[in-house]
Amino acid sequence: MSSSSESDRGDLPDFGATPLVEVALAASFSPLADLRTSHLGLLWGRYFKEKFPHTDDQPRLEARREILDADEAEKLKYHVELSNTAPLNRVWFLDKAGDELLQIQEDYIAHNWRKQGAEPYPRYEAIRGNFHRELELLEQFVREESLGDLSYTQCEITYVSHIEPSSIWKTHGELGRVVTVFNPVYSDGFLNEPEGVQFALRYRIIDHEGNARGRLHLSLDSVHRGRDRAPIFVLRCTARGEPIGEGVKGVLEFLDLGREWAVRGFTSVTTEEMHRLWDRKDGNLVS
Repeated sequence: MSSSSESDRGDLPDFGATPLVEVALAASFSPLADLRTSHLGLLWGRYFKEKFPHTDDQPRLEARREILDADEAEKLKYHVELSNTAPLNRVWFLDKAGDELLQIQEDYIAHNWRKQGAEPYPRYEAIRGNFHRELELLEQFVREESLGDLSYTQCEITYVSHIEPSSIWKTHGELGRVVTVFNPVYSDGFLNEPEGVQFALRYRIIDHEGNARGRLHLSLDSVHRGRDRAPIFVLRCTARGEPIGEGVKGVLEFLDLGREWAVRGFTSVTTEEMHRLWDRKDGNLVS
């Protein structure tokens, strides 16, 4: 696709032929009430234009929060925030190749890597380093323009994989060859191989001290690839939760934990047959 230290990658599953097509690191924060569209233009020109020369406007994303406490979740059902200004659209800052982009709105920032061609996945450490710098630049800009303080509320890391047909599977109905959580057993002979499949799983993220820190969401859809209508599976692994500490350091602490859970979760729900195909290198594969 480690633990709270970047140097801990050695004990995580590692795939030489990863099916990854996208990785996103994101942080939500309390809305910057004084932020205007003109500020986003200043931010781009001052800090990001050289690396991300292209821009695009996108619909805003609504905040997503993982609430582990049942009482707090019930209270939030009835909580409505009022504002005197219309919410801003989300902006994309894109690099020349289009494989990296930075997304920003008044309560959200994300860095995405997207597979566009033959270039290899740059690895989590590189994406994390870029996002770290971008968070620091955003905080610097907010201070310079007297826009308030960034108060982080949620962090999120997402891995998206496209699992293509291979010697192991050919049709969507053979999902049991791909993932461990699908068992195509029927009580009689009326139904047989399904035309399409979909599932969603949710787990609590527990840190190394036994504390609940957020949730891991795993979802899979069977789709057909646009260029040739070949069947593929889209497997999405998202770890989301509150920062583990204050400021940028707290954001990065959760993202490191979330990365570990996303990688281990991906490995847990995919079969050893697929691990061999993806050239699993960590030495823990059962032969």
